[in-house]
Amino acid sequence: MSQGKSRIAVMVLLIGSVIMASGATPYVETWNEDIQGWGDRDAAGLAVQHDSESGIPPGALMGMFSPQEVPMPEADAFHATATSSAGAYIGNYWQMQDGFFGWRFDFYAARVLPSDLVVRFGGAGNVFFTNVKPQVGGTGTWYAVQTPATYEGWFGGTEIQWSNALANVEFVEVQLTRNTTQEQIYYIDNFSNTSEDSSGVVLYYFIAREENGHVVLHWRTASENDTVGYWVERWDRTHWVRVNDEIIYARGDDGMGTAYALVDDKAKAGVAYRYRLVEEEVEGEQVYGPFHRIASALAFPCPVMPAQEGMCIRWLSRQGENYNILRTSDMCDGFVPIAIGIAATPPENEYIDKTAGSRGIYRIELQED
Repeated sequence: MSQGKSRIAVMVLLIGSVIMASGATPYVETWNEDIQGWGDRDAAGLAVQHDSESGIPPGALMGMFSPQEVPMPEADAFHATATSSAGAYIGNYWQMQDGFFGWRFDFYAARVLPSDLVVRFGGAGNVFFTNVKPQVGGTGTWYAVQTPATYEGWFGGTEIQWSNALANVEFVEVQLTRNTTQEQIYYIDNFSNTSEDSSGVVLYYFIAREENGHVVLHWRTASENDTVGYWVERWDRTHWVRVNDEIIYARGDDGMGTAYALVDDKAKAGVAYRYRLVEEEVEGEQVYGPFHRIASALAFPCPVMPAQEGMCIRWLSRQGENYNILRTSDMCDGFVPIAIGIAATPPENEYIDKTAGSRGIYRIELQED
């Protein structure tokens, strides 16, 4: 760095990460404005069709899914290359059973504009809309959606407060509007109904890191009720294999959650793997995932550089993580947050500090809660 420029040091503190997103390898289909689709390709009766009575214009795509009594496919994928300007609906789940009070599912969005994606929920006479802002260009993003029997839900790591409890949900839709600049890609995965007592665990995150040359899996729970312990499983092309030889017993106290770690000796850093977390309960089990993860070290290629608007910090980021950036000009004064909850955009993240002074020390944290 030349004389007269700001002198910045970077310090890294690894803490944790809030994440509620995941997703399986999708079964990808391509679509055009003619009516083409899966038809009845699996037991779930998945079909994509145009229905003039639905009010969706010709050329739009709509996914229709059967009730949850029949098994859902591992992943429901939509690859939309043409949609109407009025919008299309994908992931339209109808006929929810009475007694279920919410749902959870993951979806993936890539190459879409921030204004292109809307999630629409309906039930108990109410319809709710919320915009979701996926990344633009290049790498896409998995988003997790979950609504329990109470009033809150999540998009990614962000909690959303609803105006009414969504009891006896009738449908959930992911609506996309026309992106005139490039094609759109959407996947939907892991859809399931939830009841008031469907699971004893709320999972904050599941991530993979490279630590001292080993792949280390980390997960954290927010709560644990009637949980015996956990198994971690890795997909081996044809079946799931257990990573841990013995169950990892639950350590949460009084219903509270805690953090866990497990070394996967048979995995290699820098290679993509698919994991799932199996929670053993007193009366059964719950499965979380699948999660696609690549273990890598948190690194800084030329991390701090002067930019037109301030100081530019770059770091190699990892799937499923969120970051906080803190700064100080005097170590005796302590660090002050200047950015909170920056979502990972693998393989690299960038942040411009527009209020940088003549000197400073930065700390980048993995967000825990």
